[in-house]
Amino acid sequence: MKHDKIEADFRRRHPAIAAEQAALRARHRRAHADYGHSVNATPETLARAARVSQGAMARLFMGGHLSIDQLAWSAEIRTVAERIGRDVAIGTVSLETRVDNGFSGHRLAEESLGRVRAEVAYSGWRAALRRPAPVLAMIVDDIAVRSVARHYRMRDAGARALLIDALDAWPDWCADARDRVDEDDLAAMAWRLR
Repeated sequence: MKHDKIEADFRRRHPAIAAEQAALRARHRRAHADYGHSVNATPETLARAARVSQGAMARLFMGGHLSIDQLAWSAEIRTVAERIGRDVAIGTVSLETRVDNGFSGHRLAEESLGRVRAEVAYSGWRAALRRPAPVLAMIVDDIAVRSVARHYRMRDAGARALLIDALDAWPDWCADARDRVDEDDLAAMAWRLR
């Protein structure tokens, strides 16, 4: 009773603050009702998290179709493919005089050994795929297995088997690239491009 009297007095003296607090309490009650558990985040965070859709590979992992290693390998493959795509994409052209006097091959020497190895591994891995288009659609373009299977007139299980075989081959291609490419190879390539 005493608490109710104090609260009523506060609402009378500070109506804007009291209205804001009432709205926050209402949102908190809605968050509990909407998410059905103890809320340890703001309602905005919970609402945004509810709207997030995971990628195709993450959904396969959550469904138990991929291991955590396969999920990580798919992310590595996608990163390398996107980097290669960016390197060959048509960009803007500057007609002003270049400060660096154009490309002379020196930038290649500065390129990381890991990046070169990843690109060598990707090139070999991709060339060895039995059916590259559906596998790349699932990994690089992040298209769901069912959609890829329908597009390429395959069964879902067949598309998933192609994907898993391709992902399981990735570590071997990475090991091969580590064995084949070393710092001396990079230096020799940079020297030839001078």
